[in-house]
Amino acid sequence: MNSVGEACTELKREYDQCFNRWFAEKFLKGENDGDPCGQLFKRYQLCVQVRAPRNRRLHRLQQSDQGEGHTHRRAGVHGPKQRES
Repeated sequence: MNSVGEACTELKREYDQCFNRWFAEKFLKGENDGDPCGQLFKRYQLCVQVRAPRNRRLHRLQQSDQGEGHTHRRAGVHGPKQRES
């Protein structure tokens, strides 16, 4: 599976391979010594934090608003209640 950030996909693959190898060859056999993939995970996590859009949905909404003149309300915010007569 690819990473959420395209630039981080290779790091994710390296981490996934390391984790899967550790899980199958060590963890399932009861050997739980250390964290052999920890550094790979930290590198991948840093890549995602720096390069991947933090909120793709918000980014898309902002792009669609530009040039279309639309405004979006936050979910659950509907303005003041109107009085019933």
